[in-house]
Amino acid sequence: MKSIQIGNVIAARRKEKGLTQEELAEYFGVSKPAVSKWESGQSYPDITLLPVIASYFGISVDDLLDYQPQMTKEGIRKLYHTLSDSFASGGFDQAYEKCLESVRKYYSCWPLLLNMGILLLNHAPTAGSPEKMQNILHEAESLFERVEENCSDPSLARQAIHLRATCSLFLGKPAEAIDLLEGMLEVPISTRTLLASAYQQKGNSERAESLLQSSIYMEIAGILGALPNLLQVYSNQPEKMEQWIRAVLAAAKAFGFETIHPALVLTVHINAAFQYIAAGEKRKALEHLEQYAQLLCSPGVSPFSLKGGGMFDKIDDLFESFDLGTMMPRSGQEVLKSLKDAVLKQPAFQVFAGDPQFEHVVQKIQSIQEEMS
Repeated sequence: MKSIQIGNVIAARRKEKGLTQEELAEYFGVSKPAVSKWESGQSYPDITLLPVIASYFGISVDDLLDYQPQMTKEGIRKLYHTLSDSFASGGFDQAYEKCLESVRKYYSCWPLLLNMGILLLNHAPTAGSPEKMQNILHEAESLFERVEENCSDPSLARQAIHLRATCSLFLGKPAEAIDLLEGMLEVPISTRTLLASAYQQKGNSERAESLLQSSIYMEIAGILGALPNLLQVYSNQPEKMEQWIRAVLAAAKAFGFETIHPALVLTVHINAAFQYIAAGEKRKALEHLEQYAQLLCSPGVSPFSLKGGGMFDKIDDLFESFDLGTMMPRSGQEVLKSLKDAVLKQPAFQVFAGDPQFEHVVQKIQSIQEEMS
């Protein structure tokens, strides 16, 4: 994507004035082929001519250069998808360098910087070594900090703070995460719910329906996302832990999240298995691993992406509002691989070595591996 479109601007302005390339060339004291090369993008005018050309057309030099310091949301999505695929294909260093190139080129495009930070945050574990992973996390942290300190969009700045805190936790700096987040606690107010009421009063029930479905979708997703951490808190209270697991999984099933967002449900099962192993409840751990394998092998689960459906049939606008749209932070191929490796390469599950029930789980997950290869 060219960020300087001076040739297009000259061509458009010349045609507006009804001039030929030869007439324009004569006015500026250059050859007709020179003007032709400007307009085709093969070359640029001498820098000393820029204010003269701009003045002739009655525009600023900035307008003449038509430099675009910002990327569109669609451009960011496309770039993120391309780089995510590059990380997935094994070309980490090359993908990383392209990421940094984009950052240097659009250093004041805050949505881009935020998403490049998210890209690095999600792919840091594949960097190849603990030291390299730390460097990537520090790079992501610096991008989030730049967005937070310079962006005038409060929503974007808040996201940057949350992501900085995430980096701090991954880097083993919980005190920094607390400093970033403690002052952000507030009484939750659902803007979507309030806005839906306004649309209802105006008689736009379709928009109200979309907003309310989106609000409930986000709440359920938030509950599923929070549960793994809560299970760690209740690791010494198995009865309370089980109560929460059953309640949340029942809600996920009732709202169809096993179909529309299976990755969240899978995360609950795998974390429940970890906690039950720690509590000495191996049978319960195996039950969750079986449910994990069954869901992971279900038709239509992969490729992983955000989608509506069932009760949530009016949430396309929600996904469209996300910078990445329906894309996951990592490619579907990477998500699937990590979900398989969570069982196949997890040392904690070696306690089940030789157990027929566990071997059946492993075989089911390996069968996906064979189909994908």
